[in-house]
Amino acid sequence: MNTQFIVFQVLVFLLLHHLIDYVEGLIRKYDIGVAFTPNTPYPGTYQHEHHEEIGLYFDVHDWDDFDALSPMVWTDAFSVDDLRAIMIEASERLLRP
Repeated sequence: MNTQFIVFQVLVFLLLHHLIDYVEGLIRKYDIGVAFTPNTPYPGTYQHEHHEEIGLYFDVHDWDDFDALSPMVWTDAFSVDDLRAIMIEASERLLRP
């Protein structure tokens, strides 16, 4: 894994928090609803077929586990638990009535 790619992954992870702030502003301004799901590299997709090459890891191989609701991937820069924490934060901030 090259260092530049890890730096990019860290930046993307940090930008997720800013994205939540931005979407929260849109919800207030336009009174809109949102939906979000974690990245899910379904079998047959580029991310699934090239996951090691792009630094994306997962330990799920049964189609039933690819539900687009549960975080299942990690990188050298963030874990499944990190993604779960971001999803909880986003849910608490963006999906409240």
